[in-house]
Amino acid sequence: MGYLVKLDTQGSKPKILEYIITNKLVDYFAMDIKVPSSDYHKVTKFRNIKDNIETSIKLIMSSGIDYEFRTTAAYPLVTVEKFKQIGELIQGAKRYFIQNYVKAKKQLDPTANFRPLTEQELLNAKAIVKKYVQSVEIR
Repeated sequence: MGYLVKLDTQGSKPKILEYIITNKLVDYFAMDIKVPSSDYHKVTKFRNIKDNIETSIKLIMSSGIDYEFRTTAAYPLVTVEKFKQIGELIQGAKRYFIQNYVKAKKQLDPTANFRPLTEQELLNAKAIVKKYVQSVEIR
């Protein structure tokens, strides 16, 4: 039908991404970078997730398929200081978006105590990542 296909992924299954890339099944990747790779085990149930995330990032960046990376800025999971590690993780990437946290009316974990970053914190985070990535925007 000629439609372009975008795949949103969190990067935990690099073998599936490799299959998709090899078979040219998508036109665009959007991958969430939830936290620095060293912190992934704290926010997911997956073991050895750090290696999978790093492999997925490399696969996407070297695929020849257009892509973006993005992070939802939810304090205290993602602090301004953690954006340096995220920038290092995706160093050389073309495009990165910072999305500020918006509290949902219903949360899976009602005890979770997140807050969005302030406007100044977002600008500081953008400046940090800009040292590593070609284009950084705040959504």
